[in-house]
Amino acid sequence: MNGIARWIPVGADPRWAKRAILLGLVAGLVVNCDYLFRYLSAREALYTVRGGVRELTDRIIEPFQVLLGRGLYGCWMAALAMVVLGWYYWQMHHRESKSVYLMRRLPNPYEYPRRCLSLPVFGMILFLVEGFLLWQIDFLIYWLGTPSTNLPPVSWTALWSIW
Repeated sequence: MNGIARWIPVGADPRWAKRAILLGLVAGLVVNCDYLFRYLSAREALYTVRGGVRELTDRIIEPFQVLLGRGLYGCWMAALAMVVLGWYYWQMHHRESKSVYLMRRLPNPYEYPRRCLSLPVFGMILFLVEGFLLWQIDFLIYWLGTPSTNLPPVSWTALWSIW
């Protein structure tokens, strides 16, 4: 056994597991595009066109947490999907010929939980880290992309008010 096959139940398809993790990562990125669209729209609203010239107004851009909105839901949903995957892997040993009793009699008592929970726990951590990184990148885009005169007065507080 090599690669991912030793971390998933016997009989589970390693290619399917890899695709599921990749799909979760892509879902987090795709859903985060909602923030980018909202931010670009809000930033464009800071400008007016007078006489064919684009001018910056004195409006304040919406707070970061309002613009972020549903931007991280893809990461959170992918992390929650790992709970379902863990349950599915656990239940695989109660069906077909993969006996749960055989798994419990193995010399290593941690083999059963390791095979059922390793990939879901890894995936959950991976998606939460992805959400944290996207949150930081989104705030960096907000902070550096908005003219300083148009930022709300408590922008740094807005970063942590999400939590």
